[in-house]
Amino acid sequence: MKPRVKRLLPILALLYCTVASAYVPIEVVHQTSGIAPAFFGPYAYQVPDVSDGLMKDRPYAELAFDTVVGHIAGKGNEDYTFAPAFNIVLPLWTDRVNFKVYGEIQEYYRDNTAVRTLRRVDPSLPLKNNDAGALYFGVDILVLREASWWPAVVLSATTLTATGDHYEYARHYDAPGYHFTVSAGKNLPAGFRLSAYAGFLCWQIDRGCQNDAFMFGAKASYSCSWLNASVEYGQYSGAEHYGDSPRAIKARADFKIGCVAPFLYYSHGINDWPFDQFRIGVSYTLNLKSK
Repeated sequence: MKPRVKRLLPILALLYCTVASAYVPIEVVHQTSGIAPAFFGPYAYQVPDVSDGLMKDRPYAELAFDTVVGHIAGKGNEDYTFAPAFNIVLPLWTDRVNFKVYGEIQEYYRDNTAVRTLRRVDPSLPLKNNDAGALYFGVDILVLREASWWPAVVLSATTLTATGDHYEYARHYDAPGYHFTVSAGKNLPAGFRLSAYAGFLCWQIDRGCQNDAFMFGAKASYSCSWLNASVEYGQYSGAEHYGDSPRAIKARADFKIGCVAPFLYYSHGINDWPFDQFRIGVSYTLNLKSK
């Protein structure tokens, strides 16, 4: 492949993510106070994880299982969601570009009448059900390599497809969305690393209308021969200012055993994301040996 074409491919991939998210047809009834994370299930549009500014140089995959406890209706009225989840990252034609796809394969949930009332769901619908999960895909592009005096800088573009269903159950928006971020990460002595990101997030709330949100987050991580551990804070704030300003504190620990790494993950929602998410899983990094 010619060098000029290689340089154009990351830009074309970025444009594709934007166009794909903008032209997915939907049927959504407009509600000024209804299509926001505070009134839907945990996977409607979660606060995105903070990028650490590191790129994958080998194919990476993880498989996990989630248990999510919702507390929108207060103690004693919790709702529950269970879901298998996956994450795949593939380095493309250069070490500067990663393609990623992740989401929930299928979700199983159990609500109650108090939760249904707050989410304005028809109380006659079954309280137990299952639904197709949310699916995200996108690209990470390394803009600036890390050096002694400056951090790595990564531009990310991610699209939420309209795969999530059951709008009438207030599980998913059943509409597309997307977010763009610029992240920076810098290694510190003794295995520590600091990173942060900022950007914007949008999701469709009606035909021809979307909610625009500013988002940011920060992350501290530690790495050694057998462990990767991190804690982070992230949030976004929508333009409608009603149920659209979720915040989340997250922690993760990966225990490295060669190419395999079992991991534990926890996310605590604040404000307009009223959930506690527990995830257990395992990741695998393909060890490509050069000939």
